[in-house]
Amino acid sequence: MLKPNIYFASAISDANSDNLNFAKEVASYLNQFGRVMTENLSKEDVLAWEAEQKAKGVNVATRDFGWLADSDLMIADISKGSIGVGSEVNYALNTRRIPVLAVYKKGPRPSQMIANFKHPLLKCESYESLDDLKLIINNFVNNTKILGKLRKNLLICDGIDGCGKGVISSTIGEWAVKNNMPVFNATQFSIDNGVNPTWEDAKKTIGNGGMLLVAEPTHAEMGSVVRDQLIKNGSKHSVLSTAYGYSLDREILFMELIEPAIEAGILVILDRGVLTTQVYQPVQGEMFEGYDRESIFGLIRGLPGNQYEMDFVPGLIILPEVDVDIAQDRLKNREKDDNALFEKHKFQAEVAKVYSSGRIEDWYERRGSKIIHMSQNEGEGPEVTVERTLRIWNDYFESLKG
Repeated sequence: MLKPNIYFASAISDANSDNLNFAKEVASYLNQFGRVMTENLSKEDVLAWEAEQKAKGVNVATRDFGWLADSDLMIADISKGSIGVGSEVNYALNTRRIPVLAVYKKGPRPSQMIANFKHPLLKCESYESLDDLKLIINNFVNNTKILGKLRKNLLICDGIDGCGKGVISSTIGEWAVKNNMPVFNATQFSIDNGVNPTWEDAKKTIGNGGMLLVAEPTHAEMGSVVRDQLIKNGSKHSVLSTAYGYSLDREILFMELIEPAIEAGILVILDRGVLTTQVYQPVQGEMFEGYDRESIFGLIRGLPGNQYEMDFVPGLIILPEVDVDIAQDRLKNREKDDNALFEKHKFQAEVAKVYSSGRIEDWYERRGSKIIHMSQNEGEGPEVTVERTLRIWNDYFESLKG
């Protein structure tokens, strides 16, 4: 069973020693359920530790946004009024969109903005003692659904523009054809028909088994808005508009096509997905508009369509890696021209750093995804990518039989 990442929020700045010691005991208790992201609250002297972090140049806001982005649920003690805790609760509920348990010690009522706030992700309860609080926490954690179920028949290819992910997807599709497996190409259907396919369209070809090839953003309907307006060079649309566009496109795509295909046992090969948005949009928000990258990262993980896709955790993720200069040369020489604002060298260099850092991977690996970084060196042509793809895919396909 997946152990959640827990964000424990409690007042620090104006808290007395009793309050801080109580918070430390709660944080210690929470460790048995999963990883407590707010490690500061378990320190012997949290105020001294925080002062030391600031002296080292740690941006506390960025750090805390990062912890929230990686958290699966929040437990917040709202007994003592705190602007910081209130802000964290608001972000968790309305931006990151994770379940929140707000607790307060019986006595003076806490802020009515939380205690009387109706929200499907919020549960608010009072406690009298630490033992009482432990029972409340135990019930909450053990009865809260954590997003993300492993789907071994879903594979995702992702990486910087020009990395060769398209070669990987097409190679696996050609493998399926050679092995007499029916293949439905959703992208080609969209291009040919001007609409995105539904499962009713696809199952005429693969209803009794086979492979679905699909890409994000789609090539019709909401996907066309994303491609032709939101991410074109010269676009004036904000990172928020772009993120919502991607989110809506993938929500419809998963509801109408990918989810029923996965449930029917179809092998689904997805070229880009919500993983891409977790990399690209935080960089976009920081580079183009001055946002804190981690705050946008948390927002991305909270958008409805993104969470819908994230509940389908891929069994295999292939991340082809290539030098940015080589990728840029490939983009200049390929036949199609997306004219996308993200294809500039400076942007792609930042994106490449995120992919290689492993920043996104922990969320998937904790849920069982196998992640393979496929290196590509200068002078290696597509035939090398094909060879490596087939080796990876054959090994993975054999593992599915077991």
